Amino acid sequence: SEHKRKLKGIIHDESATGKSTFLEPQSLVEFGNDLFDLRQKERKEIYRILLQLCYEIRPFVDYLNQYQILAGKFDFIKAKAKFAIALNAVLPRINNHGNIYLQNAEHALLKITFSEQGRSVVPLNLEMDQKLKVLVVSGPNAGGKSICLKTVGLTQLMFQAGLAVPAGEHSTLPIFNKLFLDMGDDQSLENDLSTYSSHLKSLKHFINFSDKRTLFLLDEFGTGTDPQFGGTIAEGVLEHLVNNE
Repeated sequence: SEHKRKLKGIIHDESATGKSTFLEPQSLVEFGNDLFDLRQKERKEIYRILLQLCYEIRPFVDYLNQYQILAGKFDFIKAKAKFAIALNAVLPRINNHGNIYLQNAEHALLKITFSEQGRSVVPLNLEMDQKLKVLVVSGPNAGGKSICLKTVGLTQLMFQAGLAVPAGEHSTLPIFNKLFLDMGDDQSLENDLSTYSSHLKSLKHFINFSDKRTLFLLDEFGTGTDPQFGGTIAEGVLEHLVNNE
């Protein structure tokens, strides 16, 4: 720092101790000014070129908008195809009778996660028709009950969204008007809801807005209160949902 006055230039900064000074020599200042001028000219030239291009393509703006939409559709179709290849997925057949037949169905997100870890998903086989409208799944903890419901729900949503699903080629699915899910615990101090009251709130919504083409996925149905009362209420709600036309 004691020699900083011996050099011509611009002082930009100095160290915390004051022993070092960061100085730009005068010769480099001139180069810096030339560089600034060149960058300004470059920006002006870029702007001129873009402005000229805009004048030339403005008459075709409607076509460009259509091409952009079409390119987006192609990109969407390609993404669905790559996703289907990654999952080894198929397009199930559609039926109009509300029948569900899943052959070797796998949870899509679980399959992606497990494939990265070198693990495999246990496939699910499920069949429901007009004679079997209700399926009750019971078993021990960590037995796969919730993942069974999630697999059915996610597979149905993917199917109705036009995506291929990770299942066997003979799988058949219907089109539902509504899909209702009550899974997990939505208790909230803010909304003054206990565990069971949150379930009751969901069931009330299901009863009010369901129809005969509605898929219900209810996890731990009737729990969160005294089994004597919870079981009775669950039975009544289930009977209403099944007979709802």
